[in-house]
Parts: sequence; structure tokens; C-alpha cells
Amino acid sequence: MVSEEEGFIGLSFAPGIGPMRAKALLKEYGSAGAAYLAKDSILKHILGLKIYDNFIKFRKSFNPDRQIEKLKQQQIFFLTQADKKYPKNLLQIPDPPIVLYAKGNIELLNRPQIAVIGTRQPTAYGISSTQQLVAGLIKQGYIITSGLALGIDTVAHKVVLKSKKPTIAVLGCGVDICYPRSHQAIYNEIIKAGVVVSETAPGADITRAGIITRNRIVSGLSKAIIVIEGARKSGTMITARFALEQGKDVYAVPGPITSDLSDGPNYLISIGATPVTSAQNIIETLL
Repeated sequence: MVSEEEGFIGLSFAPGIGPMRAKALLKEYGSAGAAYLAKDSILKHILGLKIYDNFIKFRKSFNPDRQIEKLKQQQIFFLTQADKKYPKNLLQIPDPPIVLYAKGNIELLNRPQIAVIGTRQPTAYGISSTQQLVAGLIKQGYIITSGLALGIDTVAHKVVLKSKKPTIAVLGCGVDICYPRSHQAIYNEIIKAGVVVSETAPGADITRAGIITRNRIVSGLSKAIIVIEGARKSGTMITARFALEQGKDVYAVPGPITSDLSDGPNYLISIGATPVTSAQNIIETLL
């Protein structure tokens, strides 16, 4: 027998399971513990033969209880979907993380958040817009959530940290790994003042798939997202798409039609996103 907590940890660390298969397993077996121990034809049908075989092999060598002790030693919090502190907003999205790992203050995860996202190569206009909007939002008590990436993400996190306020960073790798490496100082500051989170098991390095799936958590945690700058085809727009699918309020900073980095925000405005020129615009519409 394994506990519910151990079952969630096992499903989270098992290769190939992922949030959608885990969701199907939980629906079928009624609990994470039962799903983790299953070995019948239904499990094989849900996982597929290859993942099923890998899962059976994985269970022979993986010890959930030992892994939980290791997480505690590393001062890594973990929130399962059955945990009362698991972010309520994430439970509302179609594919909530099996487990959310965190370093820092997990109490922040259920406070009102606004995600600020944008290009990794912002213009001076994008930087100043981010600084102005973030400064206004944190004065009203909103937590700023972003992805610790280069560019707009970094600008947003830095404005918050400079104001001695907490911020949330969502990673596409394990929470014990700083990515990009050049952000180690910011990463350390966020852990002290806010919280760093990821659905990726600790110890796992960054992957393209991890970055993309991370984006849905950025939007999922938040009440609304603000798109500052970004090309029409970009990671920024992937996050915006997730936000629209999740039913979030989407705001976009309009930009000059001569700038490729304004293509994303201007397109979002054309399909219904709210154009924003000040933090007050956002605050008034969210009330």
C-alpha cells in the first residue's frame, strides 16, 4: 500500500504519465494511491503499451516515501491536487499539474495574481511599459507572476523585488535548478521574497516541452495576463492562447504597427483582448 501523497509523487516522477493521463487515472481508480499501484488492462489502455511497460519498470526501483524525505531535506515543498494549499486556480484548468513543487512561500499561490509576459528581447518601450504597469499593480496588492525568462519576465520580477514585494516565478525545469543560469541572483531573491514553482520533478533540466507546458501554469495561476510585447508566433502567444482557453482576462499593450514585437499584442486586441495603457485600466476592469 502507498499513501495518497506517495501515489501523487510516484505519478509525478513516473516518465510519460503527464497531467492528462494522471487525470484519467484518478478518474478511473478514484485515488492517486490506487492509480499508482494499478496493473490491470485498464491501466494499459489509458497509458498505452510503451508507457505502461515503462511505468511497471519504474515502480520496481522508485520509492515514493524515500523521495518525499529527499524533498524535505532539499527544502522543496510539494502540493498535490488533494492538498488544501494547492492553488485553487490551477484546479480549474483542464490539465492541472499532478504535483506542484515549490521553493519559497507557498501561501502566495492562492493570492490574487496577474501574469506579466512578453518577448525575451524587449524594446525600450516594452521595458518602460512593463515597469509602469507592474509598479501600479503591486501597489494594489496583486502578486506578479511570470516565467523568469530573459526580457519582459525579468523586468517584471526585478520591479517587484526592488519594491520589496513578493513575486512568483514558474519554471520549465525542476525548482532546484535555475534557468537561465545567469538569473541565479534573481532566482535566490525570489525564493527569499516570493516563491519559485514547477510541475517538473526536481532534478530535471529544462526542455522545450517543459517551457511550453510551463506557460499554461503561468496563466492558470493568474486572474489575468498582460501581454507586453511579442511576435505573432512566439512563446508569449502560446501563453496567451492558454489564457484564452482557460477563460482568463487577457490584456495587451498596443504598440506601433511598424514593430514586429507589437504584432502579438495588436493581434490579441483585434480578437477581443483589452488594450491597456495603465495599471488603473486593469484594476478597474478586474474589480
